[in-house]
Amino acid sequence: MGVFRRGKNYFIDYYVGPKRSKEMVGPNRREAEAALGKKLALIREGKFFDVERIKTITFEEMADKFKEWLDDARKSDNHRFTLPPAREHFKGRLLASITEEEIEAYRAMRRDVPTKAERPEARRPRSSSTLNHELSILKQLFAKAISWGYLEKGKNPADDVKKLPEPKGRVRFLSAEEARALIEAASPHLRPIIITALETGMRRWEILNLTWDDVDSKNGTLYVAEAKNGTPRHVPMSNRLRATLATLPRHIRGNHIFTGQPKIKKMRQIGKPGEPFRDVDTSFENACAKAGITGFRFHDLRHTAASHMVMAGVPMKTVGEILGHKTAAMTERYSHLTPEHKRNAVEILSAALRGENGGFNRSPIGPREAVNENGLREGFPQPVVSAD
Repeated sequence: MGVFRRGKNYFIDYYVGPKRSKEMVGPNRREAEAALGKKLALIREGKFFDVERIKTITFEEMADKFKEWLDDARKSDNHRFTLPPAREHFKGRLLASITEEEIEAYRAMRRDVPTKAERPEARRPRSSSTLNHELSILKQLFAKAISWGYLEKGKNPADDVKKLPEPKGRVRFLSAEEARALIEAASPHLRPIIITALETGMRRWEILNLTWDDVDSKNGTLYVAEAKNGTPRHVPMSNRLRATLATLPRHIRGNHIFTGQPKIKKMRQIGKPGEPFRDVDTSFENACAKAGITGFRFHDLRHTAASHMVMAGVPMKTVGEILGHKTAAMTERYSHLTPEHKRNAVEILSAALRGENGGFNRSPIGPREAVNENGLREGFPQPVVSAD
């Protein structure tokens, strides 16, 4: 990038987003340097627009560029499921011609499209949360188009489209019995993925992006390099998870852990051999239906892991570190699952007010409450999937 001479004329070389541009200015170097300075200033201020690019780029072209950027940046895998429907819906349309009204109409249409699943009983209307995720990816796409010079600043048609209200409700998680039933109902390729989610609380895309290089067998941890909060972390593995991963084959075609397998006898081939899974939604919904579990998403496996850790007495700070929460407030949603701790607290308070058992010096663990090797009271609910 800069000013260079070719023959008698000077040229300027600069980037607008990912696109490199070269322009001839003339025989005067100072004029070329001044022209480059103006271009760079406009780019920095977000005021540089290539009119021809704005007039010609289509939505699907921008969607493809955006997907490639997300893949290279190893962002969340949500775009793999939310971007293709939008690309198909707006196919052939100029990016700059799409309006706020059309985006709202698209969202309304998507609500009536049921989720995909082989079993009819597993299909359901799209939730407000799902529709908000789809809107979010559109907002990001148009914002990136502006950043790259494919749209004028302030022309993001999705900016003023409001998110739908999402019912807060309770945190949805499985009981230990439901978790076992789900594992048993899952197909062979999905079972180790579910076990990994239940025993680590990792996000779906974190799990599917795992490679064998991320497995530290010596220290018993999984390395999450591309975490949502931008901070890498090490997630401890249980003995059961270690044993589960040890049964999985490695492929010479790739280094990912969860990949498609070759067809064996009459079994249906799942995915491409050696290629990492990118979409397990259908098989997961089918497993839930088979296990008789309703209203449950893959992400709720993360809630299940967190909930059972909290109920087992694992400190909130530790739970947050394992899950990769950036703030303590993100973990506090599970605080209502510690009624035993709260009951102990008020009993200590009551004893203190009555002057019994040394008042506030009394230990929160009573003299008759045995403590196991992990520092937890015996009989306390254990994690959803125990180690072998």
